[in-house]
Amino acid sequence: GLDGLEVRYTYAHNRGHRGATPAQVAAVIAHFDRLADTHGLFKTGGSDYHGATKPGIAVGDTGLTAAEWRALAPTFNGENKAEPRMDTDEHR
Repeated sequence: GLDGLEVRYTYAHNRGHRGATPAQVAAVIAHFDRLADTHGLFKTGGSDYHGATKPGIAVGDTGLTAAEWRALAPTFNGENKAEPRMDTDEHR
């Protein structure tokens, strides 16, 4: 199953949203934020840092809010883990 959704991301520096305004980026984040809330998914974020190949992006540029981090942290201990899907190749 799906446990989480990457909500926070360097949208303005990547394909599909390159050059997006702060308001446009906020709208994209709000969209994924609502999706995560609607489906009970934890939220993640990432900078998509790849060194000099992606200029304008630094490690940690885009991160989670404190509340999102507190909600995500227990997953590193194996808590809040989705049940495996029984229709996958592994279970056939």
